[in-house]
Amino acid sequence: MLLFSAIRIFSLALLNFAATIPPTHYRIQDKKPGRFRAPAQ
Repeated sequence: MLLFSAIRIFSLALLNFAATIPPTHYRIQDKKPGRFRAPAQ
């Protein structure tokens, strides 16, 4: 029971962490400075 709870919490944390990665990952992989700096301006 404890192991299942730990796995569930870990998977939820991993999901939340993964949800924050794509935007920056896409911006870095875009390789277009104009598109990368557009939000800052």
